[in-house]
Amino acid sequence: MRRAFRWGARLTEERVRSAIGQWRDSLVNLSSRNRLINYRPTRSSTIEFTRHDPETVFSTINSPALTFTKGTRPPEKTKAAGEDEAEAALENLEDAVLSQIHEFDFDSYPDNLFADKTQRDVDKSLRNLAGIAKREFLDKGLRVLYLALGELRWLEESGDKRRSPLLLLPVELTAPGPRERMYVEFSDDDVAINPALALRLSEEYGLNLPSLEDVLATIESEGIAAALDLFRLVDYPDGWEVADFSALGAFMFAKEAMYRDLLDNEAQIEGSGLIRLFAVDGVDVRAASLSG
Repeated sequence: MRRAFRWGARLTEERVRSAIGQWRDSLVNLSSRNRLINYRPTRSSTIEFTRHDPETVFSTINSPALTFTKGTRPPEKTKAAGEDEAEAALENLEDAVLSQIHEFDFDSYPDNLFADKTQRDVDKSLRNLAGIAKREFLDKGLRVLYLALGELRWLEESGDKRRSPLLLLPVELTAPGPRERMYVEFSDDDVAINPALALRLSEEYGLNLPSLEDVLATIESEGIAAALDLFRLVDYPDGWEVADFSALGAFMFAKEAMYRDLLDNEAQIEGSGLIRLFAVDGVDVRAASLSG
């Protein structure tokens, strides 16, 4: 009987540990479908500030002046009805050439950031991002609008190239009036180091990104460029690099914090009688919460 009891206890421990692992893994997506792992810009909901380095983007938004975003591409031409494919192709080629040689008076807008888009696309993207941020906050209570600074360019074991943002600074989009252009400003929410990337690198490669405390202290004392240099100190595999990068976008990662809590506190969670009841006896968590 005593041997059977010990075997049963071991089996129970394994079932509890397995259940916690399944709950944890169901919280996050660490695959290439997650844009925190495999960042890809979109025309309607991403604005990249390719003309500026991260330090300039940060200091511009952090200044007392309002920070607007100016599109540097000329307005797109409206195609005439009935024009044939050859004419359309020629016009597209001309537009491509003009977009490269078009001169834009950057110095006339010293307090603005610049994006390689038409002004119409910039304004459309800003409105779209503001809408996404509002919906996510009203529906789920989540803040999802961030300024991403710095990126890790790395390779999967398959050889596929990946781009992953590093620093995520919370921002808000505001318009002075209903028909006014939107400006970007920092919000009071928490700064984050890409949590999905941190988990992926830790679990698969044994790499640890700098701590948030060290990064924040470096930003405070030396600036963004020095903070990004902390990420360059990590011993990455050959072919990986930390590059300058600045983009405004919607990034969702609330569940990564829950994942980290389950991972860091697994031993304590295993000892919970309630958790063992859920894991071993198959109690429905939602039904239990309603009956309680």
